Amino acid sequence: MSGHLPAHRGAQHAGFECDHWDPHDIIDSYEQIDFGRPWTQMLAFRFGGDFHALWGAYAAAAAYAKATEGVLFDSESGEVLPPDRAIAAAREIERDLPNLLARS
Repeated sequence: MSGHLPAHRGAQHAGFECDHWDPHDIIDSYEQIDFGRPWTQMLAFRFGGDFHALWGAYAAAAAYAKATEGVLFDSESGEVLPPDRAIAAAREIERDLPNLLARS
C-alpha cells in the first residue's frame, strides 16, 4: 500500500496518503514517547490542511489500529492512542467537522 487512498464522507472527498514506514525511524526520533513495545510494522496516514482528509486519515488509522491490535501515534500531539481512544478521537473529529470547516 502506497500513495493516495480515496475515501469519502457522504459526497465529500476525504482521501489521504498512506505509506509503509520503518517504525524504528519514528520510535528513535521520539525517544521520550512510550510506544508500548518495539513495533515491527507501521503505516503512515498523512493529510494536508484538509479537514475532511484529517477525518479520513484518523478514521482509517483508528480502524487499522483496532484490526491489528496496534496503536495510533499522533505526531502533532505526541500521543500514542490505543484503538478505543483512537476511534473516539476519530468520532470527535467527525463531530467537530462542521465547526472546523466554518473556521477555515
